Amino acid sequence: MDQGLKQSEHCLYAYYHTKIRSTLQSDILAKKISILELQNFIDIVPQRIRWICKESDHGVRCVFDISRIDDFQMIVEIKRQILQMQDAGFPIFALFALDIDSMTGCEVSEMVQGIPNITLATANETIVSLQSDSFDPPHIDLVDRSIVEDLVKKLLEPFILSCLNRPVSGYDIIREINEQFHVIVPMARIYSYLYDLERRNYLKTRTEGRSKVYEATPAGEEYIRRRRQDIFAVLGYLFENR
Repeated sequence: MDQGLKQSEHCLYAYYHTKIRSTLQSDILAKKISILELQNFIDIVPQRIRWICKESDHGVRCVFDISRIDDFQMIVEIKRQILQMQDAGFPIFALFALDIDSMTGCEVSEMVQGIPNITLATANETIVSLQSDSFDPPHIDLVDRSIVEDLVKKLLEPFILSCLNRPVSGYDIIREINEQFHVIVPMARIYSYLYDLERRNYLKTRTEGRSKVYEATPAGEEYIRRRRQDIFAVLGYLFENR
C-alpha cells in the first residue's frame, strides 16, 4: 500500500481481523485508504472496487487480509471478478494475504489460479517467490531465507545480465532482484558492474529524468548472450557432476 500511496493510487484494505488499522488511521481520515470489514460486507467488495475505480484517476490497490477462510468460495469469486476487471482494463492491483496452514491443498491451488506471482513466508522468515503456474502445494521445497540471500549476492552477475535484455537503470535492476527474491543488494556492486560493461563498450547510456539508463550495444548483446551461456554451463556442470 505504501507504493500505491506514493503513486497517488487509492488503496482498499479489506480484512476480517487486524492489528494494523490504527497505523493506517491518518491515511483513512485523509480518504487515501478505504477500509472494508469482510465479515459483514464481503458481498459488496466487487461493487466497492468498481466505484473506487470510477472515482480514482490513478488506479486502485487492494489488500485482502484474510485471517480466516470461512467464506472461501466468496473469496475465490472476488478474485475471479478482480481478474475479469483487470482484463477489461481496470487499473487494479490486488494482493491476497492468506494463512495456508488453515487451507487444504485443493483450496490453495484454486486460490492461486490466475494469479501471476505468489510469495510464501513461514514463521522463521523463510520466504520464496514463484509464479503460480509452477506452484504445486504438495511438492514445494522451502529454502532458508539466509541461503537465498547469500546465493543471490554471490551470483549477482547472471541476474544483472538477465535484466539487460532491455533498457534499464541500476535502480530497476535492484528493484527487480528485490521483488523476485526479497533481497536488498548493495547499489555499489550493481553500478560497478554496469560501469565496467560501459567502459568495455558493451553498454551505452542515456539520461531519462534523473535516471541513467543502460542499453546493450550490438557487441554487448553478443557478449551478454555468451556470458550467460557460459555461466549457466559452468553451474550446470558443477551440479550435474556431484
